[in-house]
Amino acid sequence: SPSPTHRPTRIPTPAPSQAQTLVQVASSVTLEGVNPVLFNADKTGRQAAFAQSIMDSTGGLFEEIIDIVAAGRRRLDDGGAGVAISYTGIARIDGTDNGEQVSAERLEQSMDALTLAIDDGSFLTTLQAADSAFAAVTVDVTATYAAIAAATVVFVVTTPAPTTSPSPRPTSAPSLRPTPKPSPRPTATTSSGAPGGAVGDDDGTADDAAPAPAPAPASGG
Repeated sequence: SPSPTHRPTRIPTPAPSQAQTLVQVASSVTLEGVNPVLFNADKTGRQAAFAQSIMDSTGGLFEEIIDIVAAGRRRLDDGGAGVAISYTGIARIDGTDNGEQVSAERLEQSMDALTLAIDDGSFLTTLQAADSAFAAVTVDVTATYAAIAAATVVFVVTTPAPTTSPSPRPTSAPSLRPTPKPSPRPTATTSSGAPGGAVGDDDGTADDAAPAPAPAPASGG
């Protein structure tokens, strides 16, 4: 008999994620003693250390820092040179009802936090501890304060795509394994007589010959 098939189980559908407001804050920090070419080429070293320093200095207001680019050197009034490093901080906030308000609040919070970190020197300390390439770097405080004040914010409302409940995979009914139809067992054909007209048994062999008749007695004379 065919083996029974298991009933297909329905694959559980994950709960849809909540709609979010994607907040992007763009600003920059001006550093002295940075080579922009080396900085832009070192994504896993200098750029990663810079991004982590921004996130630490803003107290976790940003989940990630993207679009990190060191611009060309700018001449300062005191004869020094600074490099403006632009970046975009990304924050994802659940809900979409008040996207404009929450994005404005996140901008203000990040501006206040970074201004404080520049002012007390914790941003530079964190940066230098993250990568020794920044050991001789200093912050152009005036230029950085101006950049923080000019920071911009945009927000995008993201809505999860609806997910359809998957239908169970149909399983075809198992078909019975065909069995070959048995052929009838052959039987031996019975012979009606021996070959050549001789009477024989059923097995085709001739019977023993009958005894010859006795000769007639001879007549006298």
